[in-house]
Amino acid sequence: MHWILSIAVIILNLRKFDCFAQNITSRAHIYSTAESATLWQITTQVDTDSEAGNGSVFKIPLYIGAYFSFGGGWDCSGIIVAAQMALDHINAREDILPEYELRMIYNDTQCSSGLGTRVLFDQLFREPRKIALLGDGCSTSTQAIAGTSYHWNLVTMSYSASSPSLSNRVQYPYFYRTIMPDTMFNPARIQLIKYFGWTRVATIHENYEIFSLAIDNLLTLLRKENITVVSSESFAENPHNQVENLKNQDARIIIVNMYQTKARRVFCEAYKQGMTGHVWILLGWYATDWYKAVDNNIDCTVEEMIQFVENSYYLGTETQHLEDLTSEKKTIANITSQEFNILTRERLLRPENRQFSWNNRNPQGYDATWALAMMLNGTSEKLKFNGRYRRLENFTYDDNEMREMFLMELSNLKFDGVSGSVSFLNGDRVDSVRIEQLQKPCDVEWVTSGDFCYKFVASPNTYEQASLNCQSQDSTLLHVYSEEDHWRISTVWEIVEGKYDTVSWLIGLRMNNGQFLWDGSEHALSWQPAGGNITALATVTEQCVYANLKDGVWRTTDCGKQYSFICQKRSGAVERFIALYVPGDSQDGEGHLEWRDEISWPGGVIPLDHTPEVVITYVRIHLGIGASLYIPMCIVAGIAMINACVFLAFNIKYRKQR
Repeated sequence: MHWILSIAVIILNLRKFDCFAQNITSRAHIYSTAESATLWQITTQVDTDSEAGNGSVFKIPLYIGAYFSFGGGWDCSGIIVAAQMALDHINAREDILPEYELRMIYNDTQCSSGLGTRVLFDQLFREPRKIALLGDGCSTSTQAIAGTSYHWNLVTMSYSASSPSLSNRVQYPYFYRTIMPDTMFNPARIQLIKYFGWTRVATIHENYEIFSLAIDNLLTLLRKENITVVSSESFAENPHNQVENLKNQDARIIIVNMYQTKARRVFCEAYKQGMTGHVWILLGWYATDWYKAVDNNIDCTVEEMIQFVENSYYLGTETQHLEDLTSEKKTIANITSQEFNILTRERLLRPENRQFSWNNRNPQGYDATWALAMMLNGTSEKLKFNGRYRRLENFTYDDNEMREMFLMELSNLKFDGVSGSVSFLNGDRVDSVRIEQLQKPCDVEWVTSGDFCYKFVASPNTYEQASLNCQSQDSTLLHVYSEEDHWRISTVWEIVEGKYDTVSWLIGLRMNNGQFLWDGSEHALSWQPAGGNITALATVTEQCVYANLKDGVWRTTDCGKQYSFICQKRSGAVERFIALYVPGDSQDGEGHLEWRDEISWPGGVIPLDHTPEVVITYVRIHLGIGASLYIPMCIVAGIAMINACVFLAFNIKYRKQR
């Protein structure tokens, strides 16, 4: 049955390719005929590197078929450079595949399922034999490749395809990926929603399988957490009605699942319908400044898009790009993530790589190549001791035994890659989720230095007043976490000192339960300039700190005393890494959030999940009079009533007399 379905899929994909090829015949022909040239170029480079690294005269070549998209909606061709660097590092190692040399033959898929199927068969029926497949970057072409290649016992390792459908082990039994499926973002979104106390949310997604499956999974998780979904919208081209429904349902927390081209349409429509003050939770893998692109499919100007997006509450969920760049931890390649970053960017500057550019999936591409190498290395070692003389070069497309060994190696594989710890659960990468926030650039009255904006407020305020003043401007009192921060503010002071009469400025340190904490955060004091230990100098009455920017010394002071002060916030409308969602130990285990930076809400107030209701209460107030006035008035009234009764009786008695 699987054979019949696969043949049907192949025929359909090839028919799609015939139509598609009319527009790209020349490009497909170039990449097809360039395959041998590409192979020669890579082989020559690897041969040279191998001789230099190992002194080996001959190593048995093993070929990996690879797929990258040079266009068709997404250009991930830059990952070729990262994959080739991984091969060079692997081939230079004497402890990994010492008898072999890994080589890569790649094709362009244009993110097309039809073209993906075509180049797959091109590689299958053309020598040399491939032992595994790397790629593709797009889910559509990857589904075509992985849904067919397993009939040839080929493991497919993707570095970027994130469609939830690829988690189906019946349709894609030998598929693995070093990126998480989009459904893995959902637990992180749930934790974020619960953290901020939101109980009403809405979703809007593009009518596309990769997004529909992820939203279906999200809706199930939301129901389990008793979070109300006020509206769940989907669209194909024009989102006008769907955005209008979100507005009418008072949806304030909106989860968006779609490609960036459709996201521009949604945000343009939201701008036109005046939807301000909403929280938008998007996919974090959009291109930098995606909303600034000129798009003829929307009737909003770039300026209008910038104004709306940068003034919205914008959060993104994204897979890890690189492990902590400040970490000195060595990866399986014996380099740190920072060294990988530098080496890859250096390679991109080489003349032969000028057509490529940095891609955020480079770390996943590098780790995917290493995962295949470790799979082959483990299998090679086991083949030596299984009692039968078989080797990796003996692999054929009907080799079920070696294929099972490949799968066993991947199921047990775990290593430290440049993108973090690499392991697989049912083919999917087990990884943490980055949570990012788009934060606005500096305003006119602020001074920019590095990634920060500073505002010097000369009017004296107490600590409490100064802190509230900064909060009202989406900032905090000055934070100085390190000598670098201290140097930065000193440099800024040299620029502006001529404008002010004072050199003493209140900063964001205040004593709390025996330790100094930075304003608006839970970060404790960990560095201070030379010239005195402010923790030791603090007293019951002096629990705040001001900095003398002339001599750089910090001093404690009374929090009620008034000083000029400095506000600080991040600069540049960029997505800041604010938190990391770490999944639980088991598949059903609940994960947790690890905050890495401060989230910025206007005025420091968390947005509500509904429009605030204005309740007007009328209270009737009855005003009385004092006893000193009330008693005399009662006496006078009593006398008057007695007189009235007397006169009434007198009139009755003498009513007949004239």
